[in-house]
Amino acid sequence: CSRFVSLTDFLAKHLKCCICLNVFDKAVTNDCGHTYCRDCIGDWIASDRHHCPECRRPLATAVAAVYNFTINSMIGEMHVKCRYESEGCLEVLELALMTAHEAVCTYRLCPTCGLSIGSANGGHVCPPPLMADTAPEDTNLLDIDPSLIQMIENEIITELEPMDWSDVAGLEFKKNKIKEITVLPLLRPDLFRGLRKPPKGILLFGPPGTGKTFLGRCIASQTQSTLFSIRVSALNSEWMGESAVTLRAIFAVARARQPSV
Repeated sequence: CSRFVSLTDFLAKHLKCCICLNVFDKAVTNDCGHTYCRDCIGDWIASDRHHCPECRRPLATAVAAVYNFTINSMIGEMHVKCRYESEGCLEVLELALMTAHEAVCTYRLCPTCGLSIGSANGGHVCPPPLMADTAPEDTNLLDIDPSLIQMIENEIITELEPMDWSDVAGLEFKKNKIKEITVLPLLRPDLFRGLRKPPKGILLFGPPGTGKTFLGRCIASQTQSTLFSIRVSALNSEWMGESAVTLRAIFAVARARQPSV
């Protein structure tokens, strides 16, 4: 809220999500008429809370939200300060235009050294000691937005409890196929050379409650892989190309931390 210019108390009250307590980000309205951020209500429903956070009425469907064009247009025309204001940028633009500005803002932070790029015409030069200490280790991440990388790495499950295949009830055929296709090549790479190369990945699909996440946790535990827990709401976007950028970044980080689940 602090980035919005001339945001009155009245507007702040009526344009604020009651879940995150911030100005709506991609506002959606549920079937009982209340409005929330799209990601907030998506996470709310995903946590098995199928009732409205405000009136407590049960939601008619699991995805009971409609994109609110009126509120999003109103917020998109409001003026905000650049996120790099603390670095010296004084730009104030409509919210809908600010994303494009921040991508090329001369005061944005350098992804290599973490310092402000600044407004000098000569370009930014990283201090040599910092360049050696903080250079990216993987070339796949060089052209990925650092903030997007950080968001994805925050979804890595670091405290994974040890699991055995016996912890997964049933699904014997699927477990055998998974062990044959993914686990064995990781544990015995010497058996899969030449024409016997294993597949690059597998896709588990199906309705909720069929064991996809549980199997993924078991694979990660058995192979000591990096486990990513990415919400679907983090991938969906009504902005053209945004979902593809996020998906590309997820696979780039996964390649950098392979083997990954």
